[in-house]
Amino acid sequence: YARMERAERYGALVALLQARAQKEPQPKRRAAMFRRIAQLCTKRLDDDDAAASAWRALLLCEEDGDALRYLHARARRRDESETQVDYLARLAAIEPDREERRDLLFEQGHLLRMRLGRPEQAVRVLREIIERIDPEFEPALDELASAAEAAGDAEALTSTLELLLARQADDEARLDHLRRLADLYEGDPKSGARSVSALERWIVVRPEDPEPRRRLLAHLESAGDHGAQIAPLDALAKLEPDEARRTTTLLRAAELTLDRLHDAKAAWERARSLATSGDPRV
Repeated sequence: YARMERAERYGALVALLQARAQKEPQPKRRAAMFRRIAQLCTKRLDDDDAAASAWRALLLCEEDGDALRYLHARARRRDESETQVDYLARLAAIEPDREERRDLLFEQGHLLRMRLGRPEQAVRVLREIIERIDPEFEPALDELASAAEAAGDAEALTSTLELLLARQADDEARLDHLRRLADLYEGDPKSGARSVSALERWIVVRPEDPEPRRRLLAHLESAGDHGAQIAPLDALAKLEPDEARRTTTLLRAAELTLDRLHDAKAAWERARSLATSGDPRV
């Protein structure tokens, strides 16, 4: 081998190694021969196809990081998304470094969602990052939210939005997450308490917005929680943009205070401002 290499007879050396590799019964030794063939084809012969063939032959002997990385890079250059996903999964399975494994899985999840239209599989891959490797990796959280939404996986989407919300300091971004959470929780009859929690947090972020209080009030009315309705009714009596709605809301607060809480004084305090309005309901 050394003599042929010194003579720069690389083609002949590759042919010799290929012939011997075919006859070699030991997988480890056969893998070493295919590795040498791949290296010669890459560095000396500039033959990408032959190098790829050698790396694939090596993988029939054993899983190998160098072979998988070469073939993955080649698939990326050739825009072969399905092939990339396969090599990324195999690389992640043998990669000992947690950060490297995280990045491999992230690329796999992104390809599954964006290029291959398989968001359900993307959710499983991306959840592995968050649940087993790096729960603080925000790009995976963003990608997981998109994949879960595309897959119609409400459970994965709500849990991911809650994680994003916990990390988010910007009020506008928090508001967007809370709106989505409220919509999702309200679509699940079993998530009433979580829906109320999302609406209450929305109120904290945007106290001047009447919408979360309206929606919260609907939950409290459905639950028959009369005492808890008073605070959102009082707030809506000031926040509603329409005067008729403000009046109706204030009257409703007064009625509840009198009829359900039996507090005539508090009921009168709420209705007093309307006593001279001419509204026949007062």
